[in-house]
Amino acid sequence: MTMDNKQLQLEILKRDLRRKKRTQLRNWEDFWWVLWIFIPVIGWLFMIIILIKKLNRTVRLENDCNDLRDQIRELENEIMKEKLENKL
Repeated sequence: MTMDNKQLQLEILKRDLRRKKRTQLRNWEDFWWVLWIFIPVIGWLFMIIILIKKLNRTVRLENDCNDLRDQIRELENEIMKEKLENKL
């Protein structure tokens, strides 16, 4: 190979290296944008899921409390009826 050919080949390799570095940097920047977008979205989704679970648990507990109150009222009513029947 002549010196000109070697010089030309060197320039081509340098150009290819610069192009690949630019592409690599561009790909990395795209990756960071994806992270900046998806990390908060994933965080919000987890928070929403946790809130839904807490609300479901609260609703279940509230329903259980209402059922217990109803049972207490029924028992109190039965006791009062029995007391009234015993008095008569």
